[in-house]
Amino acid sequence: SSSSLTFDKYQEKTGISKKAIKSATAGVSVIYFDAYTLLQSDNFAYLAMEEATKNGVLVGFNTGSCGIVNQMKQDMILLIKAFCSILIVNEEEGNALLDKRDVAMNPEVICRDLSRLMRSRNGIAVVTLGENGCWAANNDQPVFFSTEKVVAKDTTGAGDFFAGGFCAALINELDGQLSTLQPDSIEKSIKIGQEIAAKCVSFLGTNLSEAEWETLSCSMRLKKLNSNSEKERKERIINKE
Repeated sequence: SSSSLTFDKYQEKTGISKKAIKSATAGVSVIYFDAYTLLQSDNFAYLAMEEATKNGVLVGFNTGSCGIVNQMKQDMILLIKAFCSILIVNEEEGNALLDKRDVAMNPEVICRDLSRLMRSRNGIAVVTLGENGCWAANNDQPVFFSTEKVVAKDTTGAGDFFAGGFCAALINELDGQLSTLQPDSIEKSIKIGQEIAAKCVSFLGTNLSEAEWETLSCSMRLKKLNSNSEKERKERIINKE
Protein backbone atom coordinates (compact mmCIF):
# COMPACT_ATOMS: atom_id res chain seq x y z
CA SER A 1 0.00 0.00 0.00
CA SER A 2 1.25 3.49 -0.82
CA SER A 3 -0.93 4.90 1.95
CA SER A 4 -0.43 4.76 5.70
CA LEU A 5 -3.61 6.74 6.27
CA THR A 6 -6.66 4.75 7.40
CA PHE A 7 -10.23 5.89 6.83
CA ASP A 8 -10.62 6.47 10.58
CA LYS A 9 -7.64 8.83 10.61
CA TYR A 10 -8.84 10.44 7.41
CA GLN A 11 -12.25 11.13 8.93
CA GLU A 12 -10.62 12.71 11.97
CA LYS A 13 -8.51 14.92 9.72
CA THR A 14 -11.08 15.95 7.11
CA GLY A 15 -14.53 15.04 8.40
CA ILE A 16 -15.12 12.90 5.30
CA SER A 17 -16.07 9.34 6.22
CA LYS A 18 -15.81 6.05 4.36
CA LYS A 19 -19.61 6.03 4.21
CA ALA A 20 -19.59 9.43 2.49
CA ILE A 21 -17.12 8.28 -0.16
CA LYS A 22 -19.07 5.06 -0.68
CA SER A 23 -22.27 7.08 -1.07
CA ALA A 24 -20.58 9.36 -3.61
CA THR A 25 -19.76 6.37 -5.82
CA ALA A 26 -23.18 4.73 -5.50
CA GLY A 27 -24.78 4.22 -8.91
CA VAL A 28 -21.59 5.33 -10.66
CA SER A 29 -20.08 3.18 -13.42
CA VAL A 30 -16.69 4.90 -13.71
CA ILE A 31 -14.81 7.24 -11.38
CA TYR A 32 -12.06 9.16 -13.13
CA PHE A 33 -8.97 10.63 -11.45
CA ASP A 34 -6.40 13.09 -12.72
CA ALA A 35 -2.85 12.72 -11.39
CA TYR A 36 -3.10 16.18 -9.84
CA THR A 37 -5.28 14.62 -7.13
CA LEU A 38 -2.22 12.66 -6.00
CA LEU A 39 -0.58 15.93 -4.98
CA GLN A 40 -3.01 16.30 -2.09
CA SER A 41 -1.30 15.54 1.19
CA ASP A 42 -4.26 13.61 2.64
CA ASN A 43 -4.12 10.60 0.23
CA PHE A 44 -7.77 11.06 -0.70
CA ALA A 45 -7.26 9.72 -4.24
CA TYR A 46 -5.76 6.46 -3.00
CA LEU A 47 -8.56 5.89 -0.48
CA ALA A 48 -11.28 6.77 -3.00
CA MET A 49 -9.79 4.45 -5.64
CA GLU A 50 -9.62 1.65 -3.10
CA GLU A 51 -13.23 2.13 -2.02
CA ALA A 52 -14.48 2.47 -5.60
CA THR A 53 -12.75 -0.79 -6.59
CA LYS A 54 -14.30 -2.61 -3.62
CA ASN A 55 -17.72 -1.38 -4.74
CA GLY A 56 -17.26 -2.62 -8.30
CA VAL A 57 -16.79 0.86 -9.78
CA LEU A 58 -14.30 1.07 -12.67
CA VAL A 59 -11.39 3.43 -11.95
CA GLY A 60 -10.02 5.63 -14.72
CA PHE A 61 -6.76 7.55 -14.41
CA ASN A 62 -4.89 10.24 -16.34
CA THR A 63 -1.21 10.87 -15.62
CA GLY A 64 -1.57 14.65 -15.87
CA SER A 65 1.88 15.74 -17.00
CA CYS A 66 5.45 14.50 -17.32
CA GLY A 67 6.39 16.59 -14.31
CA ILE A 68 3.96 14.73 -12.06
CA VAL A 69 4.93 11.38 -13.59
CA ASN A 70 8.59 11.98 -12.79
CA GLN A 71 7.70 13.14 -9.29
CA MET A 72 5.34 10.29 -8.39
CA LYS A 73 6.21 7.48 -10.78
CA GLN A 74 6.38 4.65 -8.26
CA ASP A 75 3.11 5.65 -6.56
CA MET A 76 1.41 5.86 -9.96
CA ILE A 77 2.59 2.39 -10.96
CA LEU A 78 1.27 0.96 -7.69
CA LEU A 79 -2.10 2.68 -8.10
CA ILE A 80 -2.48 1.62 -11.72
CA LYS A 81 -1.68 -2.01 -10.92
CA ALA A 82 -3.92 -2.08 -7.85
CA PHE A 83 -7.00 -0.18 -8.99
CA CYS A 84 -7.09 1.15 -12.55
CA SER A 85 -9.19 -0.24 -15.40
CA ILE A 86 -8.83 2.73 -17.76
CA LEU A 87 -5.54 4.58 -18.26
CA ILE A 88 -5.16 7.59 -20.56
CA VAL A 89 -1.74 9.15 -21.21
CA ASN A 90 0.00 11.05 -23.97
CA GLU A 91 3.08 9.58 -25.63
CA GLU A 92 5.57 11.57 -23.57
CA GLU A 93 3.88 10.72 -20.26
CA GLY A 94 3.70 7.03 -21.18
CA ASN A 95 7.39 6.99 -22.03
CA ALA A 96 8.24 8.62 -18.70
CA LEU A 97 5.96 6.30 -16.74
CA LEU A 98 7.66 3.25 -18.22
CA ASP A 99 11.05 4.90 -17.56
CA LYS A 100 12.12 4.55 -21.19
CA ARG A 101 13.05 8.18 -21.86
CA ASP A 102 16.49 7.19 -23.12
CA VAL A 103 14.89 4.94 -25.73
CA ALA A 104 12.66 6.18 -28.54
CA MET A 105 9.79 3.83 -27.73
CA ASN A 106 7.13 3.20 -30.30
CA PRO A 107 3.73 4.45 -28.98
CA GLU A 108 2.32 1.05 -29.91
CA VAL A 109 4.78 -0.61 -27.51
CA ILE A 110 4.05 1.98 -24.82
CA CYS A 111 0.33 1.25 -25.14
CA ARG A 112 0.87 -2.52 -24.99
CA ASP A 113 3.12 -2.32 -21.93
CA LEU A 114 0.76 0.01 -20.08
CA SER A 115 -2.17 -2.31 -20.74
CA ARG A 116 -0.18 -5.12 -19.16
CA LEU A 117 -0.12 -3.19 -15.88
CA MET A 118 -3.92 -3.65 -15.77
CA ARG A 119 -4.06 -7.18 -17.11
CA SER A 120 -5.76 -8.56 -13.97
CA ARG A 121 -8.79 -6.31 -14.65
CA ASN A 122 -8.84 -6.57 -18.44
CA GLY A 123 -7.93 -2.87 -18.45
CA ILE A 124 -7.78 -0.45 -21.37
CA ALA A 125 -4.74 1.75 -22.02
CA VAL A 126 -4.99 4.72 -24.39
CA VAL A 127 -1.94 6.62 -25.64
CA THR A 128 -2.93 9.87 -27.31
CA LEU A 129 -0.88 11.47 -30.10
CA GLY A 130 -2.77 14.74 -30.53
CA GLU A 131 -3.73 15.40 -34.15
CA ASN A 132 -1.99 12.16 -35.14
CA GLY A 133 -4.61 9.93 -33.50
CA CYS A 134 -4.08 7.45 -30.68
CA TRP A 135 -3.33 3.86 -29.74
CA ALA A 136 -5.61 1.80 -27.52
CA ALA A 137 -4.90 -1.62 -26.05
CA ASN A 138 -7.00 -4.21 -24.31
CA ASN A 139 -5.52 -7.64 -23.58
CA ASP A 140 -2.07 -6.73 -24.97
CA GLN A 141 -3.46 -5.97 -28.43
CA PRO A 142 -2.80 -2.32 -29.40
CA VAL A 143 -4.90 -0.84 -32.20
CA PHE A 144 -4.24 2.48 -33.92
CA PHE A 145 -7.03 5.00 -34.48
CA SER A 146 -6.51 7.92 -36.83
CA THR A 147 -8.37 11.18 -36.36
CA GLU A 148 -9.86 13.67 -38.77
CA LYS A 149 -7.83 16.82 -39.27
CA VAL A 150 -9.41 19.99 -37.88
CA VAL A 151 -8.34 23.62 -37.72
CA ALA A 152 -7.31 24.03 -34.07
CA LYS A 153 -7.83 27.45 -32.51
CA ASP A 154 -7.09 26.45 -28.91
CA THR A 155 -6.01 23.01 -27.62
CA THR A 156 -6.73 23.84 -23.96
CA GLY A 157 -8.80 21.07 -22.39
CA ALA A 158 -8.69 18.80 -25.45
CA GLY A 159 -7.32 15.87 -23.45
CA ASP A 160 -10.00 16.22 -20.79
CA PHE A 161 -12.75 16.46 -23.40
CA PHE A 162 -11.42 13.36 -25.11
CA ALA A 163 -11.28 11.43 -21.82
CA GLY A 164 -14.81 12.49 -20.86
CA GLY A 165 -16.25 11.50 -24.23
CA PHE A 166 -14.34 8.21 -24.28
CA CYS A 167 -15.43 7.19 -20.77
CA ALA A 168 -19.06 8.22 -21.31
CA ALA A 169 -19.23 6.26 -24.55
CA LEU A 170 -17.50 3.27 -23.00
CA ILE A 171 -20.06 3.17 -20.18
CA ASN A 172 -22.80 2.88 -22.80
CA GLU A 173 -20.97 -0.06 -24.36
CA LEU A 174 -20.50 -1.98 -21.11
CA ASP A 175 -22.71 -3.98 -18.82
CA GLY A 176 -20.80 -2.81 -15.76
CA GLN A 177 -17.75 -5.00 -16.42
CA LEU A 178 -14.89 -4.77 -18.89
CA SER A 179 -15.28 -8.51 -19.44
CA THR A 180 -18.45 -7.68 -21.42
CA LEU A 181 -16.50 -5.47 -23.84
CA GLN A 182 -17.34 -6.13 -27.48
CA PRO A 183 -14.62 -6.07 -30.19
CA ASP A 184 -15.81 -2.76 -31.66
CA SER A 185 -16.66 -1.04 -28.36
CA ILE A 186 -13.26 0.60 -27.94
CA GLU A 187 -13.33 1.94 -31.50
CA LYS A 188 -16.77 3.48 -31.00
CA SER A 189 -15.69 5.06 -27.72
CA ILE A 190 -12.44 6.41 -29.17
CA LYS A 191 -14.27 7.99 -32.11
CA ILE A 192 -16.73 9.76 -29.81
CA GLY A 193 -13.88 11.00 -27.61
CA GLN A 194 -12.10 12.31 -30.71
CA GLU A 195 -15.25 14.00 -31.98
CA ILE A 196 -15.73 15.86 -28.70
CA ALA A 197 -12.04 16.82 -28.49
CA ALA A 198 -12.16 18.10 -32.08
CA LYS A 199 -15.11 20.28 -31.20
CA CYS A 200 -13.22 21.61 -28.17
CA VAL A 201 -10.13 22.72 -30.14
CA SER A 202 -12.23 24.50 -32.75
CA PHE A 203 -13.14 27.19 -30.20
CA LEU A 204 -11.18 29.55 -27.99
CA GLY A 205 -11.46 28.43 -24.38
CA THR A 206 -13.25 25.37 -23.07
CA ASN A 207 -16.84 26.59 -22.76
CA LEU A 208 -18.87 25.12 -25.59
CA SER A 209 -22.21 26.73 -26.29
CA GLU A 210 -25.46 24.98 -25.42
CA ALA A 211 -26.08 24.49 -29.14
CA GLU A 212 -22.73 22.74 -29.59
CA TRP A 213 -23.37 20.47 -26.60
CA GLU A 214 -26.79 19.62 -28.01
CA THR A 215 -25.22 18.78 -31.38
CA LEU A 216 -22.71 16.46 -29.70
CA SER A 217 -25.41 14.91 -27.53
CA CYS A 218 -27.59 14.19 -30.56
CA SER A 219 -24.61 12.69 -32.37
CA MET A 220 -23.88 10.34 -29.47
CA ARG A 221 -27.55 9.31 -29.16
CA LEU A 222 -27.72 8.61 -32.90
CA LYS A 223 -24.55 6.53 -32.82
CA LYS A 224 -25.87 4.54 -29.86
CA LEU A 225 -29.17 3.96 -31.66
CA ASN A 226 -27.36 2.79 -34.80
CA SER A 227 -25.11 0.57 -32.69
CA ASN A 228 -28.08 -1.06 -30.97
CA SER A 229 -29.83 -1.60 -34.31
CA GLU A 230 -26.75 -3.27 -35.78
CA LYS A 231 -26.39 -5.44 -32.67
CA GLU A 232 -30.02 -6.57 -32.93
CA ARG A 233 -29.56 -7.31 -36.64
CA LYS A 234 -26.55 -9.54 -35.94
CA GLU A 235 -28.43 -11.33 -33.14
CA ARG A 236 -31.33 -12.07 -35.52
CA ILE A 237 -28.91 -13.51 -38.09
CA ILE A 238 -27.30 -15.72 -35.45
CA ASN A 239 -30.69 -16.91 -34.20
CA LYS A 240 -31.77 -17.84 -37.74
CA GLU A 241 -28.60 -19.89 -38.21
